[in-house]
Amino acid sequence: MDDHAAVRSGLRLLLQNAGFQVVEAADGGQTWQRLAEHQVDLVLLDTQLEQEDGIGLASSLRLQHPQLPLAMLSMHSDMAQVRRAVRAGVNGYLLKQAAGEEVVAAARLLVFGGFYLDSRLAEAFLKSPAEVRSDSSSERKRILLESLRNNLSNQEIADRLKLSVSSIKTYLRELYEEHHVKDRTGLLLATQGLHQL
Repeated sequence: MDDHAAVRSGLRLLLQNAGFQVVEAADGGQTWQRLAEHQVDLVLLDTQLEQEDGIGLASSLRLQHPQLPLAMLSMHSDMAQVRRAVRAGVNGYLLKQAAGEEVVAAARLLVFGGFYLDSRLAEAFLKSPAEVRSDSSSERKRILLESLRNNLSNQEIADRLKLSVSSIKTYLRELYEEHHVKDRTGLLLATQGLHQL
């Protein structure tokens, strides 16, 4: 959902060419109407709409549709806004500057229950400065756990997040210690009930 027709049209063509069926909405009212009329597998929301806050709309949608994948589409890479969106319950955050293939890849991952963060945001998001580290710890866990649930290797996680393999190993060790486990299998078993971090 985007309040600019040209943006909606471009996204629709991109996703339709990748095999998705797409319905459009220009505002929150139309979004609720489309959800009532159609079986929807993913909602893409603009963060900034003319008369409403896209992240606020995402929060309302999450309350009514707890299992529906939601993703934000934004011109802005502000980390405070990204963290606010994740706290609102979104499953993904993409920048409008993203290449078409990245948008399609993100949509496919999100439809199947994954979590997606634009590659240009991932390192800053995971390497938050000390004053916001505690605020973003749950988001970091969520990204890593979703990657493990999608059976990604350390190298694949590192490639996706534009980090070194050693950084990924460090973050995973912290999670192992926190949950008193020794490996990925133990971590996934220990966090089965934490899908909504």
